[in-house]
Amino acid sequence: MPPFTRATLEPLRLPGIMGNAAARAWNSRFGLYQSGPVNLNTAPPDRTGYAYTGVNWDASAGNALGDFLTRRGTGDSYGTTVQAGNALTGLSISNAYNPTTTPAQHLASGADRRLVVTPIVNCGEWTTSNTIPIRAWACVLMLHPIAHPSDIVYLEYLGLSSDPASPCATSGSVGGPGSVGPLVPALVQ
Repeated sequence: MPPFTRATLEPLRLPGIMGNAAARAWNSRFGLYQSGPVNLNTAPPDRTGYAYTGVNWDASAGNALGDFLTRRGTGDSYGTTVQAGNALTGLSISNAYNPTTTPAQHLASGADRRLVVTPIVNCGEWTTSNTIPIRAWACVLMLHPIAHPSDIVYLEYLGLSSDPASPCATSGSVGGPGSVGPLVPALVQ
């Protein structure tokens, strides 16, 4: 087994406007595709497209991870149709995403795409700079697709990505001994 070292960290730049292409890429993780270059072959879905909102999940209780992992085993989709998924979640995903990915497609083509590593920053620093340092990395679960680029997205915080028990896959590039960030495997000779 290779040793684990810290990944290098680059400063985070002030985000721009998220366009429809970003929304389509985000939604592909839930098995929702519009016509175009983002499809089941170019951007596989997660092994489940089931979404969590305050309508179908007690958001105050959190802890969607256990249910999410169970649903991965059965390939649960966002819904049999977009309308069915919207009825379950209270979201208003466009019918342009019909048809939804089936449970069989989630099981056959799905990947690990909703447990992701995301930066932790001090948002107050945006007021004084367009570039701010990344303080740490978090492992989060993407809870639901988005209907419009201006939507607020919800993520479930699962802990620091550097925690050996983190359910997130390691990612990044190897840094030096003084680096901070998520642990990544490194081969040494």
